[in-house]
Amino acid sequence: MLGVATSLPEIEAIATDWENIVQQSDELDLFVSPSWMMLWYQTVMSHRDQPAVVWVKGPDGRLVGVLPLVRRRRYLGPVPVTLYESAGDAVVCGDHLGLVASTRDFAYVYDQVRNWLLTQVDSGALIRLVALDEGGQFATLMQHDVEKHKVRWRYIMPQIAPRLKLPNSYDAFELLLNSRRRKLIRRNWRHIERDYGITLSCYTNDSASLESVLAEWFELHDSLWASRGQHTALENVRLRQFLQQFCQEAAQRGWLRLYQIRVNQQLVAGTIIFHWQDRAYYYQLAWDPAFADYGIGELIITHSIRTAIDEGLSLFDFLRGEEQYKFRLRAQPYALIGLEFACRGPAYWLLCAGRMRERIGQTVRRLKGTAKAKPQAGGDQLDENAASN
Repeated sequence: MLGVATSLPEIEAIATDWENIVQQSDELDLFVSPSWMMLWYQTVMSHRDQPAVVWVKGPDGRLVGVLPLVRRRRYLGPVPVTLYESAGDAVVCGDHLGLVASTRDFAYVYDQVRNWLLTQVDSGALIRLVALDEGGQFATLMQHDVEKHKVRWRYIMPQIAPRLKLPNSYDAFELLLNSRRRKLIRRNWRHIERDYGITLSCYTNDSASLESVLAEWFELHDSLWASRGQHTALENVRLRQFLQQFCQEAAQRGWLRLYQIRVNQQLVAGTIIFHWQDRAYYYQLAWDPAFADYGIGELIITHSIRTAIDEGLSLFDFLRGEEQYKFRLRAQPYALIGLEFACRGPAYWLLCAGRMRERIGQTVRRLKGTAKAKPQAGGDQLDENAASN
């Protein structure tokens, strides 16, 4: 049986069973959990849009899968077009989205959801699925079946979300680094401890209120980007509200790791990390440019990696963004792709327009190939994580 939850009360009615599917899976990510999605619908989704959580129940009435979408109205001139798009991505940039189902139930759920999606396309809708794991079962099968159905489709260019497979010890991690990087990190730790006597900590529920710590973190983040004369994604009020509220829930559920480096009780670097099952998700970074010579951004990240290893996690996910510091820390590229498909009429022409914009964008990027890279202090300091850009 298949249905579509189109209101928050309807989604809340299936949230517990949805949570159970995610928690019992070794393959599903934090960003497809009802905790992430419900908050996204409440704080980020435009009031003009509507939730569309496609749910599937088995013959025994048990919820066995969901596909979280948002229903939007787009226009080709004066002509309205219905768009179904992956929820949980816009503004907050959730990664590893897609179909939520256990390995045991995946085939059954996929068949139901695929048929529903293709029915919407035949009715004139445009479907846009984004932030899917390239080579993942859902993306691979969906691309095959869209081609087989002979609808028009567009492969949205992949975005890279680097991942670091964690070794068993921090010493083993250091051996992955080149000798210059390893020595530089050790030297920077020695020098900043010698010069400032830093305090290194992680937010816990029994420490200062999370609201006050986040306020400090946002102030530091804003000043970093102001010093560069650049704008930050966190200027978006909806993103800031989402992050504040999600951090509150993550703290209550033991997922949040807000690591801090302080000098004389003043926050000079901080990372927002989420620990979920066997994975650490590196969501955002802030640091004081006055400490750039110490590579302080890299120090707080390597500390985050150390604690993830100490907690027995197996993966450190840097999330989307191809900043070079991620690869210097030996993360490997991992692609997120998108699929957009339509059958005919205005939806088809919107798809064609998207394809044209993408080709123009590729041409512009090639022409800008010699443009200046993002500023990096001495080649050792860090840009903001593109997970929220």
